[in-house]
Amino acid sequence: AWYTTLRGKLEGVGFRASDADASLFVLEKSEHKVFLLVYVDDILVASKSEQAVRDVEQAVRDVKQLVGSLFDVLDLGEARFFLGMEITRDWEKGSIKLSQHKAVSNIIMRFGMGEAKLSSTPMSTSTRLSKRG
Repeated sequence: AWYTTLRGKLEGVGFRASDADASLFVLEKSEHKVFLLVYVDDILVASKSEQAVRDVEQAVRDVKQLVGSLFDVLDLGEARFFLGMEITRDWEKGSIKLSQHKAVSNIIMRFGMGEAKLSSTPMSTSTRLSKRG
């Protein structure tokens, strides 16, 4: 019920639901894209560039207002955590870092493994990963 309402309203302001993931919506404005990811009661709005967000800022404000008129919402500002991942941005370098350090630490402590001996990762630390196969 709430998803159908949200989807209809998002599509009404120009977002398109992803064929691959029902929780992902995409808004294309000129050459920029804005992604809106919905997971239960969390919504994350993201884009490749700060300029893209500025270009669609009014649309994002409209979505926030629209969602706020339909459901109880709390805008937490720039994302720092989402689905157990810590999000760190470096605007100068244009980078984003996702970490699950806190979630992993909580699991280790919950299962009484806080004093366990560490072991090195079996993968070589000098291996370079690339987008090309």
